[in-house]
Amino acid sequence: RVLLVDDEASVLRFMHELLQGWGLEVHSTRHPHEALAWFERSPRDYHLVLTDHTMPGMTGLDLARQVGRAVPVLLYSGYTDAVDEEAARAAGVVHLLHKPVEPLELRQALRACLQQTKKGS
Repeated sequence: RVLLVDDEASVLRFMHELLQGWGLEVHSTRHPHEALAWFERSPRDYHLVLTDHTMPGMTGLDLARQVGRAVPVLLYSGYTDAVDEEAARAAGVVHLLHKPVEPLELRQALRACLQQTKKGS
């Protein structure tokens, strides 16, 4: 199960449908605080977090700091130059993707993360 977070409704809808089309179970929200609450309530329900970086109230990097020790985090942004890659890795971000996210690149990153998660289980 993937926890998907993006404050832009159209992007969230597109990404949700894309991931579902690949056979993944997706739980999505536009609100990072809501995503964090879901995760904290049932952390074992999620195998990966996929989040936008620039969101009101909490950045994707802030969210990664909260959940990244428990599950891999894929972070995407239109402003990846503004994201400190070392800080992102320290927060649990395993892949930093540029927006607009290329579906093939995303699928490869997801596959790598989910296979690694399975090995660690």
